[in-house]
Amino acid sequence: NSEMGNIDNGKKDGKDERQNFQMKIDHILDEITEAGALPVSSFDSNTNSRKIEIVASLVQKAPNLAGIARTAEVLGVERVCVHNKAKLLKDEIFKQVSVTAEKWLPIEEVT
Repeated sequence: NSEMGNIDNGKKDGKDERQNFQMKIDHILDEITEAGALPVSSFDSNTNSRKIEIVASLVQKAPNLAGIARTAEVLGVERVCVHNKAKLLKDEIFKQVSVTAEKWLPIEEVT
């Protein structure tokens, strides 16, 4: 389940027009850390960010990598490492499924 919110689109023509947007879910990683699945050192209290990196170098299919990228971006992962970054970022299926997650999430190539 993703948490959804509403935002006013700014139209003032008397119609109640709202747009849905997906909110980042920070509390999930807090719960994982509290449960002991992640060390407390994986959280940087100075920058309020997680020091989690995903290495997906063995994942080859663009839709799967796009799903990983979307999930990582929503959860505040620091970066994702893939096998062939240049090819992946040009893939139309990746672009469709990732829904611009690659613009907000650093994706690096594993050599």
